[in-house]
Amino acid sequence: MAIGEQVQMRVGQSWMHDEFLNISAETEILIGEISGPVGKSFAQLFGSQLDGQYCVLAKLNKKIQVRPNTLVINKADIDDQRHQELFRTVIQTAVAHGVLDCVRNSEIPKKKANDLVIIANIWLDPEVCEREGLDEKQIFTLYRDNAAKAVHKALCYEPSVDWLLEKQDNLLHQ
Repeated sequence: MAIGEQVQMRVGQSWMHDEFLNISAETEILIGEISGPVGKSFAQLFGSQLDGQYCVLAKLNKKIQVRPNTLVINKADIDDQRHQELFRTVIQTAVAHGVLDCVRNSEIPKKKANDLVIIANIWLDPEVCEREGLDEKQIFTLYRDNAAKAVHKALCYEPSVDWLLEKQDNLLHQ
C-alpha cells in the first residue's frame, strides 16, 4: 500500500490449520479509513452487541488497544464460559498483535495507523474450547499469524484476479 493512498475498503481472508493442535483458524478482515464505509460499519457494530456475539476492541493487554483500532467479532455463537474466555483474552489479543505486526513491518504505514479501522471476523471452533490441556500460547501464535496474513492479503489484493482465473477449476470447497 502506498503511504499516501486512500483506503476506502480492502477485504482479506486467511485460513490456517495447526496439525499438531488440530485447530483451524479463520480470519476475515475489512480495513479502511475511519471516514469511509468501514469506519461507519465499525461504529455501528461497536454499538450493537447481540446475544452470543461479541464485539471487542483488540487490545495488547486489558488497558492498551491496538492501532489501527480493530474490532474483533466472533463468527461462532459463544454460549459457554470457556469459549467466551478464550475469545475475549487469547484470540482478541492475538489479533491485536497480528495487526501491530503489520504496522511494524510497514504493511500498514505508521502514518496511516490512526486513520484506519479494521473489522476482524474470527472463527474459533466451540469444540476446541472443550478440550483439556489446551496450549493457549500455541493458539495465540496461530491466531496472531492468521490475522497478520489476512491483513496482508487485504492490502495486497490477494489472491489476485489472475491467480483466481488460473486456479478456478482446480479449487474445491473442502
